Amino acid sequence: MRDRSSQVPVLAAARVAATLLCAAPLAGCSSSAAPTDEAIASYVGSPGETSSHGASAGAPRATRISVTVEGATGLQDHDGPGVTDPYVMLEVEGNRARTSVVEGSLTPVWGDSFAFDVRADSILQLRLMDEDSLSSDELIGTVVVPLPLLHVGESVQREAAFKNGDEGRVTLTLTGLGAPR
Repeated sequence: MRDRSSQVPVLAAARVAATLLCAAPLAGCSSSAAPTDEAIASYVGSPGETSSHGASAGAPRATRISVTVEGATGLQDHDGPGVTDPYVMLEVEGNRARTSVVEGSLTPVWGDSFAFDVRADSILQLRLMDEDSLSSDELIGTVVVPLPLLHVGESVQREAAFKNGDEGRVTLTLTGLGAPR
C-alpha cells in the first residue's frame, strides 16, 4: 500500500490553483489570467515553511481558522459625506458571520474575529456592505480569498481588494486553530 501523505501538498496546490482560476473573475482578475507559481505558493506554502507569526512546520495542520477582519481603506462614499456605515459579511464552507457596523467611516477598523472549519481547498467569500436604516443595505463590493493551509498557531496577514481596488481594500489576519474541544 502506497503512502499518500506526500501527495497531499500537490493535491492541495492543484485545488488552490483551480480555486484561483474559478475565483479570478469574482476577484476582479481577467478570466484569461492564470495564477502564477508564486501566487499558489503564497496560499499553499512550501513544506517546512514557517510563517513570521507562529507555529513551526512540526505543528499539526489547522482544521479551523480564525479570521480577524482588521479594517478597510480606500472606501468610496456611497450615501453622501460621512454617512457610509460599512460592515463585512464572511462565508466559509456555508458558514456565515458578520462584523459590527462602523458608522460614518471610509476607513473602518473592526478587529472582529470569527472561527470557521476549513478543508485544504476552502475559500473565504467577503461582501462589503453599507448599512442603510431607511432602505435595504447596499452591496459595495465582493472578493473571494483562497485560504492558506496553516499549522495550528500560525498566523498570516492578507489584504484583499474589492472590485480591483476601486471600492477599497480589507486587511485580514488568518490564524490556524486546532479542533474544538
